[in-house]
Amino acid sequence: MNTSSLPLSAWITQQAARSAQLMQGGISATHLTKVRAVFGTAVHPAKGSVLASPVDAAWDPEPDYFFHWPRDAAHVMHALTVLAENARTTTARNKWNRHFSDIVDFSLKLNRQDGRAAAAAHKDRVKKTGKQFRQYLRPADALAAITSDTVQGEPRFDPDGRVSILKWAGPQYDGVAARAHACMDHMDFLKAQKLPVKANFVTLIRQDIEFTIRHADKECIGLWEEDNEYDHHYYTVAAQWAALSRAVDWARAQGDAALSEKCRIVGNQLARALEKHWQPQHSSYKYLRARPVHDVTDGLDSAIIMAANHGRQEGLRHSPMDD
Repeated sequence: MNTSSLPLSAWITQQAARSAQLMQGGISATHLTKVRAVFGTAVHPAKGSVLASPVDAAWDPEPDYFFHWPRDAAHVMHALTVLAENARTTTARNKWNRHFSDIVDFSLKLNRQDGRAAAAAHKDRVKKTGKQFRQYLRPADALAAITSDTVQGEPRFDPDGRVSILKWAGPQYDGVAARAHACMDHMDFLKAQKLPVKANFVTLIRQDIEFTIRHADKECIGLWEEDNEYDHHYYTVAAQWAALSRAVDWARAQGDAALSEKCRIVGNQLARALEKHWQPQHSSYKYLRARPVHDVTDGLDSAIIMAANHGRQEGLRHSPMDD
């Protein structure tokens, strides 16, 4: 269909419906199998996993994005809440809510993972991997270092729920914060609709908030997942700040005054940390705090705009309305 003559509002409506349909194809895609023959693996997505892309590619030249990224999943979760809020039928609303609940269940399983099994199988994996591809395998010691204390910083997982054995830039700390934020928003929606809230929602939010507090404003890999950008990222700090700001009232409503106060204190620290990205000489924020800036365009990046949109801090600093 030729959409070039459609009014903008009509095009947006049409595209939103199509995007929702395509997005749904990556959620709980249990009917798919991804074979990575060069590594001797076959992956079957689990219920609740979110594929970054269901396309069967192998960098030939299309990228292999058949993974579950916590960051991407968090944004899908936010979209599911919007879809449920705007559903025209109870059936449609329940479908989106069910998808959300499945992702929560899967995310809790990810939080319980560690790298011991993958590390133990490393020698066998090397044997099964083509020689020219062994450079892409994570070393055994790197896998063994993944524990219950660090697993939430993993940038991506195989969609069957296992730790990825392939190298990727990490750790990353924005996805967990965004996931907690999405869960708190969805809890509010369920309560407003007088729908039951499963206890595992509270469990996941608490785990992700506590991890975010422990890793607030720590150096990490950012949104673009570049190995040479281990730094304080504006996008990451903004995601953490938004989640903890949201969690102040959430924790208080859960009867946890101590956690609420901790979120308030650390949230204020993150707000001050964001101001360290300000470049008064250029009247702009730079997306990497420590990297030197040589001219007005040097520190600019679309990640700053995305941080404002994804943070959903309406009317506050670092929001789309911040002048």
